[in-house]
Amino acid sequence: MSICTPCTKTLPVLYCSDALYVGDWISGVGITVQVWLRNTATNRTDNKQVVTGTDGKVSITFNGKMESASYELWINSTVGQMKGKETFYLPGTTDSVTCITVNFDRAYNDGEPLTVAESTIEAA
Repeated sequence: MSICTPCTKTLPVLYCSDALYVGDWISGVGITVQVWLRNTATNRTDNKQVVTGTDGKVSITFNGKMESASYELWINSTVGQMKGKETFYLPGTTDSVTCITVNFDRAYNDGEPLTVAESTIEAA
């Protein structure tokens, strides 16, 4: 997470999403992982602990996110190891990454904020 080793850029995701499909954990299903999210403007880092789902799916809810903010996101399997980054696949692919950059943008449908149950990370 520096200018020498940048995170993989992703397309913006909807701000009004109930959940965010981050990627697929290479090591399998039913494993507890730590998802780390760092706001690049404030340097605040938040942690979500989740259990991988079907096909290693890692999906999180992200309360407190900021509209139009940029976040660096990485995953590891060791509790409390904030700086450790382990490889995971972008959703539904075999494209492996160790961290991604995520932006949350608001979208509208006929003037009303568009809300979805789950946004999915996609490479830019």
